[in-house]
Amino acid sequence: MKAVLALVLCLSFTTLVAADHWAVLVAGSNGFWNYRHQADVCHAYHVLRSHGIAEDHIITFQFDDIANDPSNPFPGQVFNKPSTGAGVDVYAGCGKDYTGSAVNSKNFLNVLNGDEAAMKGIGSGKVLKSTAEDKVFIFFSDHGATGLIAFPSDYLYAADLMSTLKAMHTKNAYKELVFYLEACESGSMFEGLLDNNMNIFVTTASNADESSWGTYCGNDAMVNGKNIGSCLGDLYSVNWMEDSDAADLTSETLDDQFQKVKTLTAQSHVMEYGQLDLGSRAVAEFQGTLDKARIFRSASKASQSTLVNSRDAKLQYFYHLYTNLQMTQAHSALSVELAHRKFADDSFSTLANLVYPSKGVAVMADKVRPRDFACLKSAVSMVEYICGKFSDYSLKYVRLLSHMCEHGVAVSQIISGAKQACKKAEL
Repeated sequence: MKAVLALVLCLSFTTLVAADHWAVLVAGSNGFWNYRHQADVCHAYHVLRSHGIAEDHIITFQFDDIANDPSNPFPGQVFNKPSTGAGVDVYAGCGKDYTGSAVNSKNFLNVLNGDEAAMKGIGSGKVLKSTAEDKVFIFFSDHGATGLIAFPSDYLYAADLMSTLKAMHTKNAYKELVFYLEACESGSMFEGLLDNNMNIFVTTASNADESSWGTYCGNDAMVNGKNIGSCLGDLYSVNWMEDSDAADLTSETLDDQFQKVKTLTAQSHVMEYGQLDLGSRAVAEFQGTLDKARIFRSASKASQSTLVNSRDAKLQYFYHLYTNLQMTQAHSALSVELAHRKFADDSFSTLANLVYPSKGVAVMADKVRPRDFACLKSAVSMVEYICGKFSDYSLKYVRLLSHMCEHGVAVSQIISGAKQACKKAEL
């Protein structure tokens, strides 16, 4: 019996190390107020490298504008955790396969599809080359809304992500795939859309109805006596990464990590989707099997830190600049941000009243699960054309547009209402 057990364990270990690990890491934002997303992704990069995933098997998207932003008190450095000393610079050695305008939804999907021809001449040109024997790990950190996640210049809709994941499954581009998603309303990207028989395990920072949260913000965004001025990380992301830094990933399962992160991320509901029986797999099967020198080993204090709703991070950033530096331009930027938020609130309140005279904007409290993506894409595109690009804050009103699409409101009616609403709000 002992010999049989030993053989089983030996075969299991052989299978674990024989499979290749692949990873795609995406920070989908830009701007110093979104510092935390690129800090998250660079931290994740080091988590994977420290656990033995090869550099050429990690594909990283980051706009790469925060390390040398004039607002950065540590030029050329990025931190994902506070420190009383010099701190840990996660930007050092971080992958930069796709930067600047190359950080977009089309390139992301082409990378997942392994489309080398489409990526030729763009960034490093690296794409997933995983096979039916390989484990794939995807981590995305940015803003989101009902049925979409954001990139600096465009959006990725849930329907298009599902199509790509299904195509990967059909062509045996992975054995098992794990997707960790940090974004507001991130559950809406998978709930009721991801099949439970595709060997995909997903966890999200929030359910389909709520915001995610930044952490290490405000007075806790301190490194070596200086305040970074922007949240250093996102709560869900920091919680899973600081766990991966400290835990034995060969014995900790995906379920174990999910439960830990769910408990620590109390401001939103961390969710799981897909083939949930994969939760019994060791985290090491997706984040690496080795145990090299890790960048953080201390217990996470992210949940005890100053937290900021992701929708308010930009406002908090400008408020910090104004209150701490008393800069004239900071006061101007804060005033612009407050004016934008008022414009968004007034515009979408008016639009809701035009379409739903009896309930108005209160319909946003209704449960909304996007399914008519043709309508949603058109509505988002046309409302942006009429009223201006959605911001980190106003993305929350995509939920209103999705509600309209799911309740049979024609795009032409949405367009007509938006013209009236945004014109009225500008007066």
